[in-house]
Amino acid sequence: MCRVVFMALTDRHFASNLENNVLAVYVAWRPHPHTHLCSTMSDPAPPISSPNPPPFFPTHPFDSTVGSDATLRSSDGADFHIQRAVLSLVSPVFETMFTLPQAASDSTIPVVELTETSRTLDGALRLFYPGTTLRLDANLIPTAKQHLEKFHATRPLAVYAIACRHQWHDVAVAAAREGLKHPLRVPDGQTPTEMHGMTAAAYYNLLQYHFLCGETAKKTLGLLEWLAYPTEFDVCMCAKTEQMTFTNSTNSTNHWVPDWFSAYLNGIRDVLLRTPGKDVRTLGQFSRALMADRCHNCHQFDLVSFGQSQLPARIAAALSKVELIF
Repeated sequence: MCRVVFMALTDRHFASNLENNVLAVYVAWRPHPHTHLCSTMSDPAPPISSPNPPPFFPTHPFDSTVGSDATLRSSDGADFHIQRAVLSLVSPVFETMFTLPQAASDSTIPVVELTETSRTLDGALRLFYPGTTLRLDANLIPTAKQHLEKFHATRPLAVYAIACRHQWHDVAVAAAREGLKHPLRVPDGQTPTEMHGMTAAAYYNLLQYHFLCGETAKKTLGLLEWLAYPTEFDVCMCAKTEQMTFTNSTNSTNHWVPDWFSAYLNGIRDVLLRTPGKDVRTLGQFSRALMADRCHNCHQFDLVSFGQSQLPARIAAALSKVELIF
């Protein structure tokens, strides 16, 4: 028998949206980098289950081999008999896998071993498999949220949209914060798929949050009241055409600053207005400030400590105080 082992399916993403009793399902499967086909070795993650759960037996339509041409095997040994065509429609990975030539064997039906338990696999299959009775199990919500959170960095808008539709506040907030690293207003001729079904209020709240975070970052850079004035700038011979507000032990005062320093902060400010969550330590403005033609006195100012430690910490602290309306 040709044994197909599908190892460590760790980057799955599926989420369902229930609206007007119609279930829209988004399924995207991506294998682990070390996935192997036609292998006899696997190292699946231990399934999350309650102690000594009662045995689970697949029911219609997964209990019959009639018409099936593939088998999904759960981590606890339950076999789900399915049709390749159905899985190929919802999973590009399975679509590709089923077209690969298999080793000669006594059986033509491949077995795909997964790390999910039988109950989890049954619930996932019933989200999209035809001829099934949908069973909405609240115990699957933590699993769905866990897989959804893996896409914060790559698709924050999609995660935010799905989280809002399900009223998952913690997931929505995390996605909105991750979305600060990306501009919301971009030239795109097509409406992103994930925005279909998002309420106007949810999108407005995201726009407002993004805008307020940009203004907060701008204020943090414009009023340096949290920073003691660098005395090195007093005797600096560089050109000075702009004043900035600093603080001392008793009050805030305005001081002239070198042009390279104001250009550095103004450049960062322009970036953060569009993408408030950008890591200022990696922006080109920092490297340009390091290479600026500064006088000997300017070089005494610890730009590395300021740009790589103090400034990022202040911006992060300020942004953490901005709340997302949910």
